[in-house]
Amino acid sequence: MVAVIGCGDGTVRVSDLTGECASSPLTGHTEAVLAVATAVLPDGRVVAVTGSEDGTARVWDLQAGTAVGGPLSGHTGDVMAVATAVLPDGRVVAVTGSDDSTARVWDLSAGTPVGEPFRGHSNWLAAVATAVLADGRVVAVTGDWSDMAHVWDLSTREAVCPARSHGTDRISALATMVLPDGRVVAVTCGWSTQARVWDLASGDAIGGPLTGHTGRVVAATTVALPDGRGLVVTGSYDGTVRTWDLAAPQSEPTPSGRRVGRKTALATAVLPDGRGVAITAGWDNRVRVWHLADGELLMENTIGAVWTFTSRQGRHCLASGRWGGTTRSWDLISHMPLNANDPEHPRSRSLHEPPEIAAATAVLPDGRVVAVLVGWDDMVHPWDIAAGTHLGGPLAGHIDTPLAVATAVLPEGRVLAVTGSRDRTARVWDLMAGAPVGEPFTCHKGEVTAVATAVLGDGRAVAVTGGRDKEAHVWDLLTGTPVCGPLTGHSGQITALATAELAGGRVVAVTGSADRTVRVWDLVTGAPVSDPLDRHLGGITTLAVTELPDGRVIAVTGSQDISARVWDLATGAAVGPLLRLPAVPTAVRAGVADGRAVIALAGDGLAVVSLSFPEPASWPSQPQPQSPS
Repeated sequence: MVAVIGCGDGTVRVSDLTGECASSPLTGHTEAVLAVATAVLPDGRVVAVTGSEDGTARVWDLQAGTAVGGPLSGHTGDVMAVATAVLPDGRVVAVTGSDDSTARVWDLSAGTPVGEPFRGHSNWLAAVATAVLADGRVVAVTGDWSDMAHVWDLSTREAVCPARSHGTDRISALATMVLPDGRVVAVTCGWSTQARVWDLASGDAIGGPLTGHTGRVVAATTVALPDGRGLVVTGSYDGTVRTWDLAAPQSEPTPSGRRVGRKTALATAVLPDGRGVAITAGWDNRVRVWHLADGELLMENTIGAVWTFTSRQGRHCLASGRWGGTTRSWDLISHMPLNANDPEHPRSRSLHEPPEIAAATAVLPDGRVVAVLVGWDDMVHPWDIAAGTHLGGPLAGHIDTPLAVATAVLPEGRVLAVTGSRDRTARVWDLMAGAPVGEPFTCHKGEVTAVATAVLGDGRAVAVTGGRDKEAHVWDLLTGTPVCGPLTGHSGQITALATAELAGGRVVAVTGSADRTVRVWDLVTGAPVSDPLDRHLGGITTLAVTELPDGRVIAVTGSQDISARVWDLATGAAVGPLLRLPAVPTAVRAGVADGRAVIALAGDGLAVVSLSFPEPASWPSQPQPQSPS
């Protein structure tokens, strides 16, 4: 038995759960792997199907460690969910769900689509499951972030029952099971405090909602016990896991023994002695194993996401991964790591990178200083720095993690924040009112990764947004309308943005890209101000601008070549000394103090550099850095 792990670097790793990888990483995806499912093909090959942010699904032969055919292409957005099924004619298929709002079916042996995509959804399709109904029909259940679920007959391509709103706010997890009376049901949960159970044949709710949680219910799974009972297990942001016996709907749910932090991952297993257990992981980076009958905590250790499996030797085990980022495997009976004799020092393997947090600050009209933070959920978090509390609570509107934030003060005194998100939109927020301003800006075709603001000569406040689609857009903060055409020219995603006012009142945007270049743009016309600034040997990771006491405007850029450079934005020339750094810079800020430029660089630590710049005629040329080893 192996565990198949999809990674943020686009690779797929297969572990034999003895501490070593069963093969080299499976490469082919170009973005993070978001979903994994497994299946057995008619010829006996065991395969994994993976969905990725690159918009494709791929099939992998787990024994050979190779790809089966080419990528399954057709989605126009991230592939967020995958499930597999066997059709009545024996074909093994995968069902993929995407943030393009469609589900697609693929013949895994042929590597071809089966029919046209299902197009009934109007929002991100984030959850997929399959089931076999009592009459033998094989169905797919798909759920989206508009809280709608559909049930599709995979053979006839027709809806099995009318689509229903499930009362869970956004459907983020789905599970199916067969009740003792033969009915096949789905359990849906999402961003509300309850889960619901539905008859897949009729689409009708079975009983009332499963209530008891006080936080979002974001994980659900099912388990069949040896005594024939089927249990639903739910995990919540309230820090509890609850179990539900669907054959006894009047019974109270059984919570886990104690509150232990938000739950974001959940799996179940049946041990050899017949005990049903739930394995949970959450934001406290701990994995816990619970006895489903009485809520007893059987095991606790440090990790994140979890899978259950049976090893080749028949041992009941779990595999885990956590942010920051390791994977580990454990024996559920002995509670010992499979790959170490010492449970306190198991061997681990890299899996995930930690979330990236972005922040911006602003001063409110009453003098309070606020920080606007994004990066770990899909909310925008304004904080009163002095009070150490939310400024009126988090702001909701994005349907995926915001990646970038900037602030602006309008002439009438309103303080706004602008956020760019993985959901491909940018939004404007009134920080005093705690409310969105207008509709989201939707021109980007990929994640919005960088944001800045500026005020044009005619008094208009604008936002500049850059994204994974290699474009930047300039738009009016209040009306949401474009100011000029898209800023195009970069050959890689835009990773950093800033704005500045040059001599004569010309307002420009400065964009840094993974293509190793920096570009300067006129924000009124959208035209380049100079040739690309291309002396870095690695992708641009961060940039900032400031005005020197003599009126010159400079940009400071940090790069993956482990250096920082300073540029005169009026001439496009590199100026001053090359700053060689001990690590890749992740953030930079620039300002002026005592007549000198002050640059703060963050990466593996924090450095503050004070620089003085000679007159242009005496600027030395900068040496090229050596390529990092």
